[in-house]
Amino acid sequence: MFNEFKLNLIELNTNHKYNTGEKATQDFFDLLRMIYRKQILKEDLDREFNRDALYFAYVVTKNKELLNIYQKNEKGDVKVCRALDEMFEESTNKGIQMGIKQGIELNQFEVYQTMLDKGFSVKAIASIFSVSEESIKKLLMKA
Repeated sequence: MFNEFKLNLIELNTNHKYNTGEKATQDFFDLLRMIYRKQILKEDLDREFNRDALYFAYVVTKNKELLNIYQKNEKGDVKVCRALDEMFEESTNKGIQMGIKQGIELNQFEVYQTMLDKGFSVKAIASIFSVSEESIKKLLMKA
């Protein structure tokens, strides 16, 4: 027979604030929520989090920025939100840049492919766009 036990599940993707009754536990779940949502609330920007909660959030997420912050602060509570906010901003910008690059490559691919279909040679296309034949071939081979 199994012993009865109570299991409380916490949803990280909701706005609900759970009151765990213990600062380290509360900080842990709040950090996970912020990382999961990739969003820092304005009221949390200067909030100090329990250092152990920061470490356990790193263990769960494997987020190296959390580990760096943890290692820089040897004791006491830690201000982590500004660093996370910058990290989220940086990752968003990287994603935008990657999307732009992929969009440009897709457009180039479509133009080159259309020209090939119309009877242009790779050499002629390279001459028209002032690019190397190798770069055209490489792009066409990606698809």
